[in-house]
Parts: sequence; C-alpha cells; structure tokens
Amino acid sequence: EALMEDEMGRKIAYAPYASYRIDSGGLTDIARIQEILEVFFPFAVAAAVLVGLFAPFLAILQSAQEAASLRILGVTKKRAWCMLALEQIMLCLMGAVLVAAGIALLNPRLFAESLHTLAACLGLYLLGGICGAAVAALQVTGHRVLALLQAKE
Repeated sequence: EALMEDEMGRKIAYAPYASYRIDSGGLTDIARIQEILEVFFPFAVAAAVLVGLFAPFLAILQSAQEAASLRILGVTKKRAWCMLALEQIMLCLMGAVLVAAGIALLNPRLFAESLHTLAACLGLYLLGGICGAAVAALQVTGHRVLALLQAKE
C-alpha cells in the first residue's frame, strides 16, 4: 500500500487490472493482401502449368534436327522419343527440386507451413512438363527424317 501511495504521488496512472490496447489498423491491410492472394493464386498455378507445358514443348521442337540425326544413326523412333522426352522431364524435375530446396533454405518455417501447397503446385508443374515433353517428342519423332532435316528459312 505504501508503494502504491508513493506511485500515486508521482502522478502515474494506475489501474487495478491489466489493460491492453490492440492496434488493429494493420489487420485490415493483412486481410486485403490475403484476399488479393486468394484471387491471384489460381492464376499463378495456371501460369506454372502453362510454363511447365510449353517450355519443354518448345525446347523439343527446336531440337527436331537432333531427332533426325538420331534417326539417321539408326536409333528407333521409340528410343529417340524417350531420349528427347526424358531430357526435358529431368530438367523440369531438377527445377522443381531446386525451387523446393531454395524455399527450404531461405525460410524453413514457410517451407514447413506451405508444404502441401508447394507439393500441389510442383506436381502440376511436373505434370505439365511431362505432358508437353511427351507430346512434342511424339510430334518430332513422328515426322519423316528428310522433312526434319530440311533447312527452315
């Protein structure tokens, strides 16, 4: 009591119960950012799938002369298809592993919290890469060898 009277003499406000003041001004900003992320997340996933689909597709189409050279050397269509497709699939797989490792190294807590979302996104990216590589390799190896070797102007 003496200590309390001494403190009251100093003109310091005293409350018998603990009181807290919560500044909720930042919560509206956080809620708005979360809404924006929820709107744009499907677009980001679709972009990842399209990149996964078209990047290997374009890379294999540019290596059409390589496929023709393999066929001239006596490689079967199936083996040439496997070589072209697996090269791009392995590149997609390495990219997915590097992204996951980079996130895990930069922010392990974020990696642990978003593991299921990251796995879903990388799975869709790999699925797009596999489909794009398979279709492009099938298209390239399906042409005749002389058509693939003709110079394009």
